Amino acid sequence: LEKLPYLTAVIKEGLRMAMGAMNRSARVSPYEDLQYGKWILPKGFPVSMSSYWMHNDPNVFHNPEIFMPERWLCGPDELKMMNGSFVPFSRGSRGCLARKYINVINLFASSPPSAFGQRLTT
Repeated sequence: LEKLPYLTAVIKEGLRMAMGAMNRSARVSPYEDLQYGKWILPKGFPVSMSSYWMHNDPNVFHNPEIFMPERWLCGPDELKMMNGSFVPFSRGSRGCLARKYINVINLFASSPPSAFGQRLTT
């Protein structure tokens, strides 16, 4: 998909706007307190996030309610910030197992049959 940046942008924007599961997957540190910035989170304190709020953060995604694939065709700093908040398949050990294969599926879906040894006939 590196050769098809706009198609990649359309797919990422569609995944950003299409909400999957809306539940939060809480994580808990059962044995020790955690420090986040100036805050101390006591052991056993559940911490979670919601992909909806991450994908609709106007500080990261300008006009988040608008389908705008062009937002993904930006400089490396802005792209890094957006990718940091882009979690359509969650992350970590509880993330979707299929997330590693989505780019392979997109590659097959966007490639002409000739790329796989089949010839197109007219």
